[in-house]
Amino acid sequence: MNRSWSALLVAVAAVALGACGAGAPSPMSTFSVEPQGTPSPVEVPAVPTETAAPPVPAAPPAPGAAPVPEGPGGRSVPLGQVFQLRLGEMVRISGEDLVVTYLQFLSDTRCSPGVRCVVAGNARISVTVASDTHPPATFVLNTDQTPRSARYQDRTVEFVGLTRGNQPTASFRVD
Repeated sequence: MNRSWSALLVAVAAVALGACGAGAPSPMSTFSVEPQGTPSPVEVPAVPTETAAPPVPAAPPAPGAAPVPEGPGGRSVPLGQVFQLRLGEMVRISGEDLVVTYLQFLSDTRCSPGVRCVVAGNARISVTVASDTHPPATFVLNTDQTPRSARYQDRTVEFVGLTRGNQPTASFRVD
């Protein structure tokens, strides 16, 4: 096998082992192909391993409908508008019998900004959607894998984006 291909395979194996948690992440050499087809070494940090925030306790499952929060402290947004939620925060959709809660930050394997990675990665969260007339439903949504959205009653809850950090802010849209 060609020497540069062997080095590339070793680099890919190292990334795969790092993503599986086998060893601490460390910088590694990989190769990029120049326009002339000549491999040249490029220093790239290992793909980050999955990180997770401490779990947020979920509300006990309700056999029937969940009460939708009301009151002066509650925030509401119009249908179709992108909105942001912090971990544990909820919002009512104006004119709808619907509340969205950012329940839990599950994992984030996205490539860090400014770093070239073999795989872009994915971030996962869980969100609960509730109404006064239907049982609540909890969904796991992703940034770069499916599902990115979920259906509840006749509405779609779309996971639009996620900031970085241990307790990132999530963006959603309900249509």
